[in-house]
Amino acid sequence: MKTKFRNFKQADAWIQLIALGVVVFAFLVQLISEGQFKWSHDFFYFYYIIGSFQLASFFINWFLAGYKQSRERKIFAYFLLVFLIGLIPPLTFFGLFALLFLSPITAVFYVYLNFQEAKELAFFY
Repeated sequence: MKTKFRNFKQADAWIQLIALGVVVFAFLVQLISEGQFKWSHDFFYFYYIIGSFQLASFFINWFLAGYKQSRERKIFAYFLLVFLIGLIPPLTFFGLFALLFLSPITAVFYVYLNFQEAKELAFFY
């Protein structure tokens, strides 16, 4: 089980990094080719792609690791909970506005978190 979990963590970290890199590369290509950035619908697809990858990864990691969660993963879980509370109808506008700017930061933090945990697992197992 430990070997499978370690392999999953390493694969997950690389998949998250590649997905984030593809999104940043596509963003830069659009920025360079058009000379300016336009808020098109395509831009928001990147939020859904990265967000769905990371949300699925988060829940898989949460259930596989059980009660042995790192402090950083618990912090990420609290941020996720705050984001979800921010989507309750009276707060929806503020929650979505905050997510627009905080999502890229949390995406980079989550990739960093995956690599840190994969490195720790490789050291211990």
